[in-house]
This record gives sequence, C-alpha cells and structure tokens, in this order.
Amino acid sequence: MRPKATFIFSIFITLVLTFVAALFFTEYFIGVIERFQQYPLSNILLFSLTFFVLFTSIMWAVLKFIFPSKSSINTVPIVSDEKNIRERIKGLEKNGTPINDLEDELNQLNQNDSEKIKIAIFGEINMGKSSLIASLIPSNKTTIEVIGGSTQNIMRYTWQFDQQNQLILEDMPGTQHSQIGDYQFILDAVTKSHIVVYVCDGDLNQNQYNEIEMLLNKNKPIVIAINKIDLYTDEDLDKIENKIKSYFVDKKNLFVTKIQVSGKEKLVAIDQEGNEKIIEKNLPSRTESLKNRLQDILTNSTIELHELRNRAVLSLLSEKLDVVEQEVKQQQAKVVVQQYTNKAVVGALATVSPGTDIIVQTYFGTSMVKEISSIFDVRVSDYDIKRLLTLVQNQVGTKTPIILAVVGNALKAFPGIGTIAGGLVHAVAYGLIFRTLGNCLIKSLSENKMLKSAYTASTFQEMLNENMENSTMDIIKIALKEKNKSRSKAKVETTE
Repeated sequence: MRPKATFIFSIFITLVLTFVAALFFTEYFIGVIERFQQYPLSNILLFSLTFFVLFTSIMWAVLKFIFPSKSSINTVPIVSDEKNIRERIKGLEKNGTPINDLEDELNQLNQNDSEKIKIAIFGEINMGKSSLIASLIPSNKTTIEVIGGSTQNIMRYTWQFDQQNQLILEDMPGTQHSQIGDYQFILDAVTKSHIVVYVCDGDLNQNQYNEIEMLLNKNKPIVIAINKIDLYTDEDLDKIENKIKSYFVDKKNLFVTKIQVSGKEKLVAIDQEGNEKIIEKNLPSRTESLKNRLQDILTNSTIELHELRNRAVLSLLSEKLDVVEQEVKQQQAKVVVQQYTNKAVVGALATVSPGTDIIVQTYFGTSMVKEISSIFDVRVSDYDIKRLLTLVQNQVGTKTPIILAVVGNALKAFPGIGTIAGGLVHAVAYGLIFRTLGNCLIKSLSENKMLKSAYTASTFQEMLNENMENSTMDIIKIALKEKNKSRSKAKVETTE
C-alpha cells in the first residue's frame, strides 16, 4: 500500500475506533458522574485528573503505534564502520582470500573528503541524460575519465557550476536493458556519487519507482528531473509532480524539478515561390530549476554530502564482504561435507546390514551438523539437531528402495566387483545421504542464517531427487577406493 493510502486508512481506523469507544463508554460515564455528585468536589477533581492522564496515555500509545516516528532523513543502516571492515578484510586475507580491490576502495575514502562533488545522471535509456549534460556544459564538454564495465562505460565530465564549485558529472548508461553485471557496476558507481539526478520523461513506471526507492535507501539527495516538458501542459506537469511526491511522501531527501533538453518543434516555412516546407527547430534548453535545486543542496553542506556518500560506500563494501565471506564459508563447509561423506562410506562398509537410522544414531550425523553450523556462526542445540536428523531419517525411509535401486544400477558400470556389491550398495547409499544432507544444510544456513529443521529436511528431499544419479558415480569411486584400501590392509596383516 502506498504511503498516502496508508495514512488515510490509518486516520479512518482511528476515527472508527474512537467513535465505537465513545458509544460504549458513554452510558458508563454518565452513571459514574451521577454517583460522584454525592462526593466532595476534591474527589471529583482527583478522579477527573486520573481519568484524563489515563485516557491521554492510551491515546498516545495508540497513535504512536499507528504513526511511528520517522527521522528527518532516510538513513542507511550502518552495518559496519571502517575499522570493522578493515578487520574483516584482514581476516579474509589471513585465510588466503585476496580482495585487494575492496581494500583499495576503502583506502580511497580517506582521500576523498576534499574531492569534487560527483553528480550521477541516472535513468532509463532515451530519457535525455546525455543531452542534459550537453546542455549544462555546452562550451567545453571535455571527458576527463571513462570507467568501463563489461559492455558499457560511464563518462565523466568537469562542470564549473559556479565560482566556488567545480563538479563532476557522471553520465550513467541506461539501465532498462543492462546486463546483470553492468547493472551492478552502474549501481556501485551511483553509490560512490554524492548526488543523483534521475532523468525521466513524464509519469514514472513501476520499474522507475523501484529504482528511485533503491536510490533513496543509499541516503543521498535524489533529484528527479522531468524532461521533455514541451509534451505536457502545465496542469499535466503539476499532476505528474504531485503524484511522484505523494508516492514518496515521507522521503525528505527527494526533490522534483522540470527541465527541457533535446526537444524539437516543427515549423512550417514558406519559400519565395510560396511552397510550404516543414522544418525542425531545437527548443531552447530549460535547466534553471535543476541548477537552483543543486545550488540549494550544495549550499547546505558539502561536508555532509561527503559523510553521507562515505556511509553509503561503507555499506556497499560491507555487502560485498558479506558475499565473499559467504562464499568462503560455503567452500569450507563443502570440504567438511566431503570429509563426512568419506567417513559415512567407511563406516557403512564396516557394517554387515546397516539400517536407515545411521543418520540419527551415529556420531557422524550429529558431528557434521555441528561443524557446518559452526562455520556459518549459527548456534544449534542438541534438540535442533535431533529434530533435523529425525525428519531427514523419515525422508530416507521413504526413499530407501529408490536409492538402493539407483546405486545398484550404477554399480553395473563397474565390472568385476563380484560379491562385494551388496556391501557397496549400502556404503554408497550412506555416502549419498550424507553428501545430500551436508549440501542442503549449507544451502539452508546460507539463506536463513539459522537452522530451520523443516526447511532443511524439505530441501534434502529436493536435492536427493535432483542429484541422486550424478552423485552416485562419484561416491561409488570413493567406496571402491576405500574397499580396496581395506582389502590391501587385510592382506598385509595376513602375510605378517
């Protein structure tokens, strides 16, 4: 629900509740007043004061719940400061994970407090972004830097805004049809800017609303520049502006302006012979309102703009570190899964007729869950582990015939194994179960940041169905290798 609609709905609910409460208590209060007429005036005043304080407190609590207080600026949650990020980078480097690019970005923050203010010109394709820059810098549009993505570039230009401020304009590629990698590259560059000018050509579509919402969460001034105003009447432009403002009614760092760049008008020219000819003429640029808005933003505090930009960059670096840390944890967890898969195979080879309850009853199952959970910094209780393994055991029980059949068919690709096939079937089955359990545990902990037994068990069933045939051949090779090692060891002992 949009903010304005939510506000109106909340007002309506409050009035209805107040009216119902008034009707309910009216008769009761009349009776109280009649009884209090027999008491001294001091008692009546004391009761009235008590009732007023109680009623005011209740109404304040209700209104506080319906209309929670909002800060004047949309702040980005500061998940990490510079010191914390440096410690995380050192921790990753200590484990052999090179992330020099993130460290370089962090080092640049301390050098950027005196840099020029960057203004990102952002928006979809064909909105007039490049034409706006050409209009703002008509005489010396000199490219000072080109930042390359995989298929798209960001062009940077110097703009002498006034005598005090020389700014950097960044011409961002259109986002509408950008590839995923390029789109993230563009968003990273926008995050590192100080101000964003979002260019559109009229009413916004849902994708544009979503993009602006995302930009506002980066906690920097956003100026929506409505271009091609020659296509609209003043009344239509006012409606478009009001609609945008009503959608972002609680956003204090968003501004709307109207501009005209790259417009053309058609004129009818008559030559000396009286023939009519249609010619196109460029409309004069109108960017005064945008310049005035930028002047207001710059006048407030360039120091604050640097501060807000640095916070946004720190938040971005923290998000990138989250991804790297998650990948490292997943790799570490996969090593653990492989180790316990091998242990399960070895344990099963030593069992004459294993049962499906090995997931719950053996040390391997519990130990693997604890070790993987520890890698993801998730605390788990013995009850949580027991519940998970019980659910998985139930899944295994219904799938046992299918698992054994798949493993049996796969073993036919290994001629000459003879009578040892029966033991191998169970060993491979256990290896398959442990590998699937470990992988679905990695997926669950990565997504949920906590152990959700039911979710993990349902993921186990899905992964088992999807990866059964692919994983079986690999685990057969592990089982055969372990079986051969056992036979070789037995021969040596016999010889001795």
